[in-house]
Order: sequence, then structure tokens, then C-alpha cells
Amino acid sequence: MKKIAVYLLVLLCLFLPFSSYLVSFFTNPYLSLVRDFLIVLVFVLVLFQTKLSKWREVSTIFTVLLIVFTLLSYCWREASSLQWLRGARFFLLPIVLFLSVKKIEFSDSDKKLLLKAILAASLIVIIVAILEFLGVKIPFGSSDGSGFITDNNLVGGGIQIRRLQSLLAGPNAFGLFTLSIIGFAVGAFQFLHKKSYFYLILLLPVLILTFSRSAVVGCCFGFLVLIYLFLTKKVNKFAALGICLSAVLAISVISYFFINSSFAGFITHGDSTDQRVVQYERIWQTKFEIGLLGRGSGTAGPSSQYRLDGGPNHWTENVYLDTFEELGLIGLTLYLLLIFLVGFEINKIKRKDGFWQTAVFIFYGYLVAGLFINYYTGQVGLTFAWLAIGLSLNESNTNEKNFN
Repeated sequence: MKKIAVYLLVLLCLFLPFSSYLVSFFTNPYLSLVRDFLIVLVFVLVLFQTKLSKWREVSTIFTVLLIVFTLLSYCWREASSLQWLRGARFFLLPIVLFLSVKKIEFSDSDKKLLLKAILAASLIVIIVAILEFLGVKIPFGSSDGSGFITDNNLVGGGIQIRRLQSLLAGPNAFGLFTLSIIGFAVGAFQFLHKKSYFYLILLLPVLILTFSRSAVVGCCFGFLVLIYLFLTKKVNKFAALGICLSAVLAISVISYFFINSSFAGFITHGDSTDQRVVQYERIWQTKFEIGLLGRGSGTAGPSSQYRLDGGPNHWTENVYLDTFEELGLIGLTLYLLLIFLVGFEINKIKRKDGFWQTAVFIFYGYLVAGLFINYYTGQVGLTFAWLAIGLSLNESNTNEKNFN
């Protein structure tokens, strides 16, 4: 049973990076359900294989509570049944995968097989991105704006540069995917080869050329946390914090002059910032209407684009505010508690191996990126992020030797 779950995860890792492209190329949105099927099947296998005592961890309990509350939102949904289901699968499936991966007993060979699948799939996607940068036209199939991939993402004001998106559903989705793979390259891929960090030579320029501000900021913050943790081994915590804050100040000053130059369009993306401020004001004005329970799944964030019931698209480009709009104060509190507990568990891990480095980078990277984008925009990257964190917190890592 365990081997079947591992093989299903391998299939998931091989399918995910190409899912958006396959949906667009064949103009068949039902192909995306392959992901759902694989995750649910893994969860069912884990559910019947895991002892009840292993489901009593605090983070596991709050994960289950969040899942149950999201499902209960069907009772007060504003969206149609199908639109609610669309929103629920958007929100829950990466979390369900995390819950499942935490409970699987992986052997070293299982982990290597899983990481090889992620590396192979991501290499293909990155190579396609490089070809895209060189001007090779990628046939996307449909680009009629009905939820399929389009290739008209430009940035830079007067200097129009095409944002890289490779086979993902847009530059932001590709940026978040690249953010997750950078996390694997920073740490977990060391399980395959000590020099895996050389993969960063390819990944970092590709991330920058997505011009996904949230993913770049998340990447910088992830590295900043790792640098701080490294420095605390060399100097005291106050000195380490001072060095990191100095780096943040330097980056802020450079960004300020960049924004006030003729290249500002590469950061501001036109009126994108102004639109977000308008949405923040809207959330504040309707906070009592949203209340404790929210509008229900499928009414905010990426899942509310091209709604199946023709309803309004509520968005803020902030995952926490969008979660508040969908699930209200109760749902947001459960989500934030889950994030806090996961962060607490990551920080208390004593073995500082590659999986831990990956989890730290991805956790803090997505934590900050979520302030500037609803990272459910990048379903592939987010799924890989929860997979990485699940691997780090997996019980089979407890007795694993440090391979750094």
C-alpha cells in the first residue's frame, strides 16, 4: 500500500508541471482532474493505513478542522454548487496532499524516486522557458480568455518585454513554481547530488524574467531567513539580525531609485498597485458583510475568475484577505493557525538536513509572497510547496542521517 502511494506521488509530480499546458492544448479542462484523482487516492490509501494515534498532532487536528470548515461552507455558499466545488478543490487539495505526505513512511529510495521525478519534470519546464526567452514560439492551443493559457503577458511600459511563463498558467504561476523548485534545489535535491545547488544558476535568472514581483520578493525573503540562520552559527543573533536588516535596507534603497527611473514599469506593472489598494478598501468596507463565515468557497481569489455561475470575481491579490472573503474570520483564523503551527514544527526540527532547508525556504518564501499575491494562482508551485513541507515534517525523517 505504501509503495502504491509513493508511485502515485511520483505520477503526480510528473503530471503537475504539464497540467495547465495539457488543458490548454487539448482545450479540455477536465484533464486537470487528474491531479485531484491522484491526491484523493493517496489520501484514501494513507487514511486506511495510518493508526488513529498518528492523527492527534496539533497541526493535523487544525488541518482537519480547516478542511471540515471549508466543506461546511457549502451550507452558506453564495456561489452555485459547481462553483463552490471548484473553489473548494482549489483551496483544499494542496493541504490534503500535505496532510497525506506527513503520514507516509518513506524510505531513502522512495525519496530519491520522488525527487528525481520533480527534477526531471522541472528541468523540462525550465528548458522550455529558456527556449521561450530565445524566441521559440510555444503552441498553447486555445487563447480565447476562457481560463486557458494565453501568451500576451508583457511588461516594461515603453520597453515591452515578454514575461516568461513556460508551460504554466501565466508568469505568476510560473514564478511561484520556480520559487518552489528553487527551494528543492537549495536543499532537498542534495539527497540526489551534493552539487544540486548549481541548478540555481538556471533557476534564478528564469525567476527574475517572469517579472513576478511576489515570487521574487518571496525568494529574497526565503534566502534571507536561511542566511540569518546560517549567520547565527557564526555570530550572535543580534549581529546576524543587523546584517540581514542592512541587506534589506540596501535592497529597499536600490528598489526606490529603480521605481523612480525609466525602468519603473518592470516593477509597478502599470496600475496594478493602484487596483490592489482599491480592493483592500473594498474588503475593509464589506468586512461586516463577510463576517465570521465568509461568502463560501469559490467566491474569491483565482477560483472566482471565469466563474461557472457568472457571479462576481472578488480578488485582492492577497491570499489572506481572499481567504477571509471566502471563509470569513473563522476560516482565516484556522488557516493562520495552521500556518503558525507548521512554521513552529519546522523551526523546532533538530536535524538541519536538505529537506529542512527546503521547508524553511519555501515556508517563509510563500508566507511573504502571499501578502502580494494569492499564491493559489500557482496551483502547481503551491502543491509542490506543501509536498516539500510535508516531506520535511514526515515522521520517517526522524532517524535520517544528516546528508549535508
